[in-house]
Amino acid sequence: MIDGIGRLAQLIQQRTAAGGRAGNTGKADKATRANGAAKTAEPPAFTELVTRVGALNPDDPGRERKAFRYFLEAALLSDLGTNLINDPKFHQLVDIVQQRMEAQPELLAASRRAARLLLAMPKDTAEK
Repeated sequence: MIDGIGRLAQLIQQRTAAGGRAGNTGKADKATRANGAAKTAEPPAFTELVTRVGALNPDDPGRERKAFRYFLEAALLSDLGTNLINDPKFHQLVDIVQQRMEAQPELLAASRRAARLLLAMPKDTAEK
């Protein structure tokens, strides 16, 4: 699970640092471009995550919490399999993980920072 979270977090950080522009996400993209191939497609979990976060209402006071929950869901689905999305126990697991993280001050602060990064991503990132 930690590996999936790490991979998604790294991808989000790279995309945020690049301003959401395709082609600035690392050595793999540069190598692909050097070979003349089309740009590398984003992992489905990342694309879905960006779409869901982008759809959050800017006036929603629970935006940060929801954005981080979407991140947790994407990370867990990336590691455990996307077929779990329809399992009610999966959503209970996400609730438990998020509640436990929020109960620890350091993890709460980190989750809020991650949520702000997600919310700061350009809305067209998923389309690139």
